[in-house]
Amino acid sequence: MRNRFLVILLLQATAVWSQRVYDFDKSIERLTHGFTVDFSQLIIPGNRVYVMSTEYNSDVDAYVADKIREGITLGVKESKYNLVYQPFFKDHVVRKVYSSDTSFRIQHTSFLRENYKGMRSVLDSLDSYGIDHFIASEVSLNKENQLLSLNVYLVETSTLLVKWAQRYYSDPRFKSSKSNKRIGLGIQVSDLVEAESFRDYGTNSSSSIVGPYQDPVRIQSVEVNYDEIVNQKWGAGLHIGGTSVHLPEGFKDTIVGFNSMSISSLDFGVSVLATFWPKQKEVGTNWLTVREKVTLSKPTLYDTYITSTTRAELHLTQSLNVFAGISFFGPIKRSTLQFSEGLTFNQFVLCYGTSLSF
Repeated sequence: MRNRFLVILLLQATAVWSQRVYDFDKSIERLTHGFTVDFSQLIIPGNRVYVMSTEYNSDVDAYVADKIREGITLGVKESKYNLVYQPFFKDHVVRKVYSSDTSFRIQHTSFLRENYKGMRSVLDSLDSYGIDHFIASEVSLNKENQLLSLNVYLVETSTLLVKWAQRYYSDPRFKSSKSNKRIGLGIQVSDLVEAESFRDYGTNSSSSIVGPYQDPVRIQSVEVNYDEIVNQKWGAGLHIGGTSVHLPEGFKDTIVGFNSMSISSLDFGVSVLATFWPKQKEVGTNWLTVREKVTLSKPTLYDTYITSTTRAELHLTQSLNVFAGISFFGPIKRSTLQFSEGLTFNQFVLCYGTSLSF
């Protein structure tokens, strides 16, 4: 029974590993195919090209790097350039064993670094073989969504100038869905919240002030956001919009009977944002964005108030989002020729809405 259980575990582990290798093989094929297509159309003076070993970090298997170098090599063979094969420039690990009566150790060193102490000697060797350009490449893995990315550079041997560079992704949807700039259009409403409301007719008399009252207030706004995504986690943005703060049950004006209050303003703001939970099936997108923004609102040319908002945005699709958050409003005041009026919030405001991003 125990042996059967071990066999089942071994088979499952083998199946998982086989699937992982298959997925990486398909990803490598997409990367190298993109390179082959682009490199076949390249027109840069010079004919003889050498392919350097692909650099990779600790998250990438050496198997992946070796297969990518093979794919790049085949791509060069299918182009108008002549591939120069020089095994002495292929980097590999050299293991040296040191032993004595009391110790035993193994040292791992780079073949290229061991034999070529500086870049000048490497370039001289390349030049002696008449190599016009060499191709340098590096591959990295995003562990969150298992996305491979490949950077390829065509470097002129004599000057070390990069003549051509390109980046490839193992998922073809990544380029179309991943952008470092986004524009969003959103609408927002709030729950009813209590606020102190007043109106001052400014006749230097206590009888000229109406309130303050505790009245239910509702807030509606529209905004246009421009976001710049710095990396896969962080970003910053600017926004402009308009806000309307009104009393749905009216205002008890006991002086002139103007029993309504609605304060509209033009908004300007900045925000910082962080993204979480990458979508597995839509590369380059995330399920959640947390945004902190500060808004400067102007009901009139002379009046100003500030709002701080923290909200969570759920991305249902690449374009459609819903969000909810809390806002802290500073004292709001609006001045006219006849009177001044305002609102003071003693608690945070729950807001929610939807937006479209492009």
